[in-house]
Parts: sequence; structure tokens; C-alpha cells
Amino acid sequence: MQITARVNSDYRWRLALVGAMVTVFALWFMYDAAVGYPTKREHYRVFDEKMIQAKDPEGWKTYAAEHKLPENLPRSYDKRDMDITMQWVFGIGCLPVGLLILWKWFSAGSWWVTSDGSTLTTNRGQRVPFDALRSLDTSRWRTKGIAVVHYEVDGRAGRIVLDDWKYQRSPTTEIFNQVRAFLYPEEVAKEAAAAAQAAESQSAEAGTDNADTATDAL
Repeated sequence: MQITARVNSDYRWRLALVGAMVTVFALWFMYDAAVGYPTKREHYRVFDEKMIQAKDPEGWKTYAAEHKLPENLPRSYDKRDMDITMQWVFGIGCLPVGLLILWKWFSAGSWWVTSDGSTLTTNRGQRVPFDALRSLDTSRWRTKGIAVVHYEVDGRAGRIVLDDWKYQRSPTTEIFNQVRAFLYPEEVAKEAAAAAQAAESQSAEAGTDNADTATDAL
């Protein structure tokens, strides 16, 4: 039976949200650097010139009314060169990060991992027969749902990451179980036998409890 794990829609839309937020912040920083901060600095220059140096409150009131500014302009309008430079740094630094995350969101729509019980295939062009599988790293499976399949094809080593946060959880778990059963059949068989024995014991205990309840009722 073929099992296909496609990208998890929740993961993909989180990428879209984070990417959009980072990109918007980047554009906001760059707008402030190019327009917002220089404009505020000019307003404060006029405020300083008219109110502080020339003692011309009426001239300032007229200017403030024209530009919809408070009569008592706060010192935060006095932007320095370093303030503008830092906005450019933040904007230029954040923009490629935001665009990269958005590209990841866009491309994630074509992500998938497929198993037919004998071959693992991915959207990246990896086609790995189970006979080429070498190991399965499960150290992060229980805590994070991440397992790494290591393989070797034509003398070249590679890996396939199974991640039940990035991919649909149920099919990813099924693929994980297929790979694990192939690589470690004895371990899986022991676990299955132990689980069956535990279920049988639990069923027997439940039957005993029911019998005791029926006897008490009589």
C-alpha cells in the first residue's frame, strides 16, 4: 500500500504568517529610514528654530497646524544620523529573511514523502529502495516527531528526514513504522508481542472484575 505524507497545512501557513510579518517589518524599517525619520527630523528642526531659537510660538503654531503636529513637539522627533542608519540596518537585514521564509512557504506546497513498503520517494527526486536503507535515527522522534533515515545508493550516502510537524502526522508515522519494521524487525516484533501480552492481561483482569461484580450481584 502506498502512503504519501504531504506538507502539513498548519506548518505551511505559519511560514506564510511569519514570512509576511518579517517582510512587513523590514519594509516599515526602510520606510522610516527613507521617509519617516527624515521627515520627523525636519519637523524638529523647524520646532527648534522657531520655538527655541527665534522664540516665535505663533510661527510654530502655524507650521504645526499645517502639518498636523502637536504644539509641544516631543524630543523623539529629533532623529539622529545613527537612528536612520539603524533603521536601514534592520530593514536590509530583515527583508531577505522575510522573503526567504515566504519562498519556503510557496515551495512547501510541493513537498511530499511516499513509501510503498519497498521504496521511499520524495519530491526532491530521491528514490531509495528499502534494501539501501542503513539506519534510522529516532533520538528525536518521541519528543519532536523527527526521525532521520540514512541510506546509501550507488556508494553515495544520503538521508531523508521524517518530520511530523512539517508533514501530515498520520502518514508520516505510518512511513516511520514501515522503515523501522524493515530495519529492526526483531525489536518491533518484541514490542508487538509485549503489547499483545499486556492487552491480553488487561482483558483477563477486566473479565475477572466482571465475574466478581456478577457474583456480588447474586
